[in-house]
Amino acid sequence: MKNFNFFGGNEVKNEVANIRRGMRGMNVVAVMSCDKKLDKAHKDMVGRIYKVCMWNDRPLVSYSGNVNAKSDEKFESKPRKGFTWTEYPYFEVGNKSQIEYLTFSYRDCDKGDYSEYYLIDDDVVTSAAAKSYFKEEKYYAPKTQIAVGVTKEEEFSKVVRYELEKVLYVGTSKMKAIEEFNKYKE
Repeated sequence: MKNFNFFGGNEVKNEVANIRRGMRGMNVVAVMSCDKKLDKAHKDMVGRIYKVCMWNDRPLVSYSGNVNAKSDEKFESKPRKGFTWTEYPYFEVGNKSQIEYLTFSYRDCDKGDYSEYYLIDDDVVTSAAAKSYFKEEKYYAPKTQIAVGVTKEEEFSKVVRYELEKVLYVGTSKMKAIEEFNKYKE
């Protein structure tokens, strides 16, 4: 794995603590292992495929708040399976792994940018090349959101979860985020 310059869990918490809930203009850059996405036939690729992703100009908001912004009725989210909130709505811990995560919700219809690239053995590869090792993705319509009146696919709220110690940058500087994101393409 490349020598990533991680932001650090305490720094992530400090930066997030200094923002207003739902404030636009947040930028997040993180590294994700793709091990859990691997097809059984490609277990030899464990630890070799990573995704570097960047969100620009996104509000860090809760899932229920995001759904309620588009729903016709009051939405109450159910407790997450396998996770416990350490600081709602931004930080949660995996019950089995005890790994802490930065968590936020987004909708495709919101403004903001998302970019990603994949690394295999520290070399940048196309998305198609990386995904050729993954299991087939299944799509499920969010029944609980549909039940409260959110019916357009671009308005469905989705959750993103990044390991706290694998965040490269979080903050309001889009330039710093872009710089950190591009640093590992070389």
